[in-house]
Amino acid sequence: MIQADSAELFLGFEELLGRNDLKLALQELVKQELNLTLLFIGEKGLGKYSLARALSEILLCSNQQTDTKTKLPLACHVCDSCRYLRAKTHPDFKELRATEANKQLSMEQIRDFIDTETHMLPVLGHRRVFIIDMDAISKAGQNLLLKTIESGASSNFYILLSSNQNSVLATIRSRSLLYLLPHLTQTDLAELWAKLPADLTQRKSKAEMIEFAGGNAGFLCQLLADSEFLLAYKDLSALFQRLFQLDLAGLLTEAYQELTNYKDKQQLAYLEQIWLFLFYRKCQTDKLYITAFQAWEKCIRRLQANGSFELQIQAFLIAFSKVL
Repeated sequence: MIQADSAELFLGFEELLGRNDLKLALQELVKQELNLTLLFIGEKGLGKYSLARALSEILLCSNQQTDTKTKLPLACHVCDSCRYLRAKTHPDFKELRATEANKQLSMEQIRDFIDTETHMLPVLGHRRVFIIDMDAISKAGQNLLLKTIESGASSNFYILLSSNQNSVLATIRSRSLLYLLPHLTQTDLAELWAKLPADLTQRKSKAEMIEFAGGNAGFLCQLLADSEFLLAYKDLSALFQRLFQLDLAGLLTEAYQELTNYKDKQQLAYLEQIWLFLFYRKCQTDKLYITAFQAWEKCIRRLQANGSFELQIQAFLIAFSKVL
């Protein structure tokens, strides 16, 4: 049974839902025994981190198995390397990620990570694997990382994660194999639903929740686990749809007034996440809204930097009106 908060739940490669073509392509890479830089792109909740950890287990496994159907490598899950990785004590597996309390890594943290981790030789096997959250790294920090990717130890294998490929330096993208994580199908989410605890799914409409989730497993789990988040989603998705019918005056009065209900810290976190998700989904069907998506990302960055809520929301609504 899968827990709703599955961020720290370790799933083996063969346990991951859907995306069979992507998983086969990654297993083929492992088979080539090359040390590369991969860049996984996808919105929050799509499973970039889970996929990266599962791939890392195969890369570091000292007793790789062969899938009987595809003849491609899988982790054994029982060797010392696999056990160390799952216990978060593997000396050749390192992560550079932000926390909820500190969503942006400082230059000092990035330099320290590069200096202490990326120049070491492997301890247990023939490679070291790094998972790096690019959303938490500024452009200046990415430039430091670029030099490491270019001149670091040849035994290093980097897996970079980002919710937006345009926020990653073009020079890093050009040195990476880029993989866009597709959304899961409704069948995949129905399979996930069946594995969730009954106390989460009871008295909830399976069809409605899966429709709300839009192919995003993490989003589905959050909708089920947090009743306030679910209420915020229903309200904010309705407001989001109305944005496209309002003129500038309506945006700065009606929409702005409703958004002021999300000014406190927790509600603002809901607003940021839900509208990022809705804009991301909108852009999948109409590329014209990429500019609006970018305007919302800019608004979020400024709000997270303690910018004035009133000024940033108004600036976003004005920018949004120019897209309509």
